[in-house]
Amino acid sequence: MANKIQIKKFLEKKQQDAKIKLNEMESQEVNEAVISFISTHESDIKKIKILLGSLDRVFDGFISMVNKYETAVYKSEYSNAPGNRIDGLIRFFNGSNIKEYFAITEVKKIEVKYKKLREESYATYDNLIALCQANNAADSVKILENLGFDISEIEVKKEECTALVTNIDVSKLFIVKEDK
Repeated sequence: MANKIQIKKFLEKKQQDAKIKLNEMESQEVNEAVISFISTHESDIKKIKILLGSLDRVFDGFISMVNKYETAVYKSEYSNAPGNRIDGLIRFFNGSNIKEYFAITEVKKIEVKYKKLREESYATYDNLIALCQANNAADSVKILENLGFDISEIEVKKEECTALVTNIDVSKLFIVKEDK
């Protein structure tokens, strides 16, 4: 037999499930936006990689020459040493770090969109939890069932309570990826 506490826990779990789903959807869209950004600028990135590779070879040649003639000792252990900076740039353009260094416009739009969706989803679940807490368990289960929840996990235990009416936007409860 379910009671209001079990119904609340059920809804809190569903709220967490919605949060996880929104985070997954946001992550996927962000990754797609980064891939799109990289592919849009792919030819320039290739040019930079070629130039960095050439610069790295020239610099290595210079270090070899200095070592050969023993005119100096290259202090490569310092993180800001030129060779380390070149290596860092090569890793930057070979890796997926680009989104860390560029505020990609599309990524920012996606983040704003999902922030709003999360806020709306949380608020809607909070309203639904409050509504169910204001009703008895049997009525709460009926409300959830009418909204489209699979209530098979919840059994009704008869309780008495006063009812409140509030608007519940079902689209904020079940997170589904929209087709583009």
